[in-house]
Amino acid sequence: MAQITSTAIIDPQTGQRQKAKDGSIVLFGAADYEPEFFQKKVCACPDENCPALQTRYKQYVGTFYNELTGEPFSATVPAHFKRQANGPQHSDDCSALARYASYYVPPEKIDRSHITRDEIVLNNNIPTDHAFKKSGTGRRLLGHSFQGAADVPSEQPRRQTLSRGFASALELANHLGAVYWDNEKRKKILIRRGAQSIPLDDYYQEKPDEFFKAFFKNEQTVFGVRPALVLFKPIKSPEFHKQKALTLEGESQTRTGKKGFKYNIAFKIHCADKKTYDALVKSVRCKETKTLLVDSAKCWVDVDDSRQKIKNVQEGSPKGQTLFVHVYIGHEAQFCVWEPSTKLALDLPLQPRPEKPTLSPLSQPRPGL
Repeated sequence: MAQITSTAIIDPQTGQRQKAKDGSIVLFGAADYEPEFFQKKVCACPDENCPALQTRYKQYVGTFYNELTGEPFSATVPAHFKRQANGPQHSDDCSALARYASYYVPPEKIDRSHITRDEIVLNNNIPTDHAFKKSGTGRRLLGHSFQGAADVPSEQPRRQTLSRGFASALELANHLGAVYWDNEKRKKILIRRGAQSIPLDDYYQEKPDEFFKAFFKNEQTVFGVRPALVLFKPIKSPEFHKQKALTLEGESQTRTGKKGFKYNIAFKIHCADKKTYDALVKSVRCKETKTLLVDSAKCWVDVDDSRQKIKNVQEGSPKGQTLFVHVYIGHEAQFCVWEPSTKLALDLPLQPRPEKPTLSPLSQPRPGL
């Protein structure tokens, strides 16, 4: 879960945040020290210009419930900081709060998320077949607890529920859209599907040629399969929709390989059943649909078929030799209509910095702390 995981310490002599010799603020991680250390310190927001004071909460293990199955599970909530109860609010332009709040777009859709250092883990609960059923439960479910980003006033650490799991490609699209233009954030968001955890920056595959190359990189990986979220540019013509095979081909990209040979590379969607195929075709044939996001637990390259096609191209027979990255799906929740943003999101208008509130005597640093 996204909480502020580091703090500045107020110097009791100056009342200012302690700084290193180079002028940078010294930060202390919530997970790096025992509680006794922080009980003797006045902890402040990492933003030098923010008046908020902080309280450290130790790591704890809580019991939570999966919203989809109702099954209980244990999860560790790492040590973190919250704004001091009844203390000064974070400033409107607090950089520390904005940094962690950015992980909450949209906050109510992050599944079993927790922050460890600078990483967020999102568990992928998207169903992959129609045997999947959503079971009802009257127990407290995942989510609904983080309404104030990292600023949740509380004197005692509360056993808060983790953010609920995303169970559709549309919800995952919301996460991707929020960090689409920030590669660093995409690298720090881990998508966990089964036993695999993959950075969103690598989990999302926009170009079939680059994904194909990744599979073909060396002999150890060419026979493997892996989960991925791909940007599928469908071919509208029914000629490329094979109802009998339950497959749809995407638009190809032409790339020049060794010795100047040109190859067409594309995504090819395989559907597990007619229900999924019909739903996908319906979305593709919609006039407004340009691209779809498709989440798959199984993407692969047919090595033998690809090598034969490469040989055919080099022997002068390029027609019909498209190289495919195969993407397997078995549920409508695994795809949605989505287009990448064509421009950077505009920054919010700058707000004037409010005057810093005068700290109450109880909040003032005391000698010896």
